[in-house]
Amino acid sequence: MNMKPTGKQRAIGLLAAALMALFFIWLINSGAKQALAWLTDLPNKQQSDVRVVIGVLLALVLPLTAYRLRRARRGKASAPR
Repeated sequence: MNMKPTGKQRAIGLLAAALMALFFIWLINSGAKQALAWLTDLPNKQQSDVRVVIGVLLALVLPLTAYRLRRARRGKASAPR
């Protein structure tokens, strides 16, 4: 069974990958512009907006920190002495 892609399949794959890369670059760029605009306007925001941002940041950071700490402890516990 020959699973090697033909030249046409390879060209379609490369084109799809290039289009996806351009889409993600555009998505990151537009998101960064919106985030910067929001952050520069932050002193003018209401207190509830600031609380929402702090809550979102904590919701992102705390689980990741807990995961890293558990992983580090598990690594030390299983290490030979």
